[in-house]
Amino acid sequence: MHPFSGQRWSLALQGVHQVYNAVAAVTAATALGIAPDTARQALATFQPAVGRGALWLLGGRPVRVGLVKNPAGTHALLGPTLQAAPAGAGVAFLLESEPADGRDISWIWDTSFQPLCAALPRLGALVAGGGRAQELALRWKYEGIGPERVTVQPAVRPAVHALLANTAPGAPLYLFATYTALRSLQRLGERGARA
Repeated sequence: MHPFSGQRWSLALQGVHQVYNAVAAVTAATALGIAPDTARQALATFQPAVGRGALWLLGGRPVRVGLVKNPAGTHALLGPTLQAAPAGAGVAFLLESEPADGRDISWIWDTSFQPLCAALPRLGALVAGGGRAQELALRWKYEGIGPERVTVQPAVRPAVHALLANTAPGAPLYLFATYTALRSLQRLGERGARA
């Protein structure tokens, strides 16, 4: 019998891809002779790197933050996150194209935003933010999300403030951001508390 069989495991990160990562880490731990209880405790207490499923509090609200930078990763993150999002939750997608992000944002046209479309009837505010917000809103229009449903804000911090202002009090927020947008969010998050 495998040393990890029949045991319940807890993982702080969302998404099937994170389960795969955890299985790979546990397999490596087994190969290195690490005790099952040690591996289980490490996964249960693991804190994600900034932007990879971090949970912050901003203005007293829970904010789940995710890094997006390509079609596969974005789709893997959007699906599970938005399926689990409660009614009224606010969503912002923050798209920049600074050198650290890569200037080419054509990947958004290869990304399926169907999980966002499916969740839209029960979501609160939806914000396209960052320097390439207009292109993102256009992409969403082709996916079937009308412009009347999207607040477009071409700067990261005002986009987050628009999300806060247009989401019901107490409703959670979900921020999907490219790398440089994420760096701005990190500074905002440091003003709040990490959950």
